[in-house]
Amino acid sequence: MDFLYVFVVEEDRSDISFADRYAMVQTQTKLWHNVQTAPSGKFILSYQTMPLYFEKSERQEAALDATSDLQIFCQYIAPRLGITARFVGEEPTDNITRQYNEEMKYILPCYGIELIEIPRLEHNGSPISASVVRKQAKDGNWETVKELMPEPAYQIYKNTWKLT
Repeated sequence: MDFLYVFVVEEDRSDISFADRYAMVQTQTKLWHNVQTAPSGKFILSYQTMPLYFEKSERQEAALDATSDLQIFCQYIAPRLGITARFVGEEPTDNITRQYNEEMKYILPCYGIELIEIPRLEHNGSPISASVVRKQAKDGNWETVKELMPEPAYQIYKNTWKLT
């Protein structure tokens, strides 16, 4: 890619605030001149466009309909920003996110947008995810958390962690 936007989900519906998650991403993306970090706003993977995504811990068996979210992205956001490809991480464990990825595989090409699915990083043979990081932090396993994250992001995470 000549230029890459990294959209950080703006909803404050997790253990770490949007501001802190944004700071964690910026510590990494500022290293590259052709990468721009941006808040996702109300129309890229938000509670307004896809509430189930933010209720997924309680509703893993639910069927996801991401049509509205993806149509907004494909019809309004991607053309305005010149986006021709969307990168996502593969999802081996979370049913809702996996459904979202599958819908993107079907819908994005209809708008001329390529979907590129990146293999999930692993640690000791298990996929790394935010859920895994949160569980390790909750259990006080900070050495493991440190192994799962880039150092600058780890420092922000550890300094802002609030046991819930």
